[in-house]
Amino acid sequence: GEKGASNPSPSGRGQGEGLLPFLPSSLSATHNQEPLIRQPAAATFSRGEKGASNPSPSGRGQGEGSSHHLPPGAWERVAAKRRGVGTLAALTGLLIASSAIAQGNGPPSYGYDFVTVGAPGNRAMLPSEGSYPNPNGALRNTGAVNYEYRISRTETTANQWLEFVNAYWPYFRADGGSQWDSGFTSNGVEPSNYSSPPPVDPGFFSFGNIGASMSWRMAARYCNWLHNGKALTRAAFESGAYDTSTFGQDASFNYTDQRTHSPGARYWIPTLDEWVKATYYDVNRYGAGRDGYWQYAGSSPTALIPGPPGAGQTNAGTGITYNVGSYPNVQSPWGLLDTSGGAAEWTELKGAGILGRLTRGSSTDRFGTYDAVDSPGSWGGPSGELAGLRLASAIPSPGTGAAVMMSGCLVRRRRR
Repeated sequence: GEKGASNPSPSGRGQGEGLLPFLPSSLSATHNQEPLIRQPAAATFSRGEKGASNPSPSGRGQGEGSSHHLPPGAWERVAAKRRGVGTLAALTGLLIASSAIAQGNGPPSYGYDFVTVGAPGNRAMLPSEGSYPNPNGALRNTGAVNYEYRISRTETTANQWLEFVNAYWPYFRADGGSQWDSGFTSNGVEPSNYSSPPPVDPGFFSFGNIGASMSWRMAARYCNWLHNGKALTRAAFESGAYDTSTFGQDASFNYTDQRTHSPGARYWIPTLDEWVKATYYDVNRYGAGRDGYWQYAGSSPTALIPGPPGAGQTNAGTGITYNVGSYPNVQSPWGLLDTSGGAAEWTELKGAGILGRLTRGSSTDRFGTYDAVDSPGSWGGPSGELAGLRLASAIPSPGTGAAVMMSGCLVRRRRR
């Protein structure tokens, strides 16, 4: 029961300091003088008599100076309490350790502001909820997702992309890549050194917090890198969420890239259904508890009004770029920003293969018709087209707080 004992209490102190709530009040007076419970020496006994079976908590016989007398059976009750607290401490440690392991398997945010999209099992949009001007080209029956997931509130910024560019550059350069390949650097990152052959360090810099647009394949490698904890090995960029060995074209020039992220991916390019749900689906669209889809981005029944922040609602079609989050009052039902304007965004689509990859949403050079819930979007090759990335992610496991709360419940139960 002394400090440094091998069986500490849940408070992190020795049992002698952590047992006060469990001891009879008559014993607490000795707490400030010495540890409350100490295994008695073989030759010391209660009441100072040899052979007595009730040793004092001080480890001395009562006749050797202890000022308190234990009633019959008190030592057995105290010892039982001690065993219970030791078990509780061990259980608490196990809970926290196992929870920490689970937390370690949960994806960190890496500076992203993620929102959780709930309401699993929601319905897809109805044809009557569409508003695309050309019904024959509309993309409908989307938005149904039967699980919870996270998605970033804003697009990946140039500053966030710069870290990836610097990390992947040695391998990209070794494979013959160029420092001015915008599919790799994005529209928001540029090198200071354009010499040829590519320099070891081109001095990449970013344009700050504007939304970055990159190729689909580089967006996939970025997800791999995050999935692997931002490790700087080549393997960290090549698998995890997407198997980059599938990236290419067959003899008929059809794309062979993996179409959807791998099971167990911690970060990925959102599926079309995930993107549509996070952008348009509202659990209270038609009143409390009456779900449905908004016709346009920004929780609007009509196309948003282009204009600068403070005057307009989007920069769609204006040709002018602003930092992400510049229209804070225009949000999706789940709190997403910039679902209109900024950059069109990459998605996954199971049927997309030989056609390339689908982008959704308007951009600085795409007008508001692309913001319609049933817009067909635009197709682009996974290596040549540029679009933005709104990162999707798995829901984190419960943290250590849950374990601490559970241990607190056990403490209260033990006290009763």
